[in-house]
Amino acid sequence: MRVLKTIRRGEYVELVAMFFILGAALGMWLVPLSTVLDAHGLDAIKPFAFAANGLAAFVSPLIFGALADRHASPIKVLRGLSLANAAAPVLVVPPTIDDIRLDQRN
Repeated sequence: MRVLKTIRRGEYVELVAMFFILGAALGMWLVPLSTVLDAHGLDAIKPFAFAANGLAAFVSPLIFGALADRHASPIKVLRGLSLANAAAPVLVVPPTIDDIRLDQRN
């Protein structure tokens, strides 16, 4: 049985930076989520939107923790999850006013 040594200083700094960026990304879209849903007339799904966040916080460590323990380095899993978390808001950004104006011209 192999005993893990403590992590190197560089890995520690990388983990701290990843958790900071992950928390910042969550704060950037979770805080104004209620206002955005209200603006688009989606008041009814507000409780479900916030409940989904809590459910994901409970379930994802079970799934991705098992993945990290068996198949990949925890740092690589965290890196991938951080990139996915950063890319998710980009995928749901509504069209800008300039895009709408271009569509009306055609």
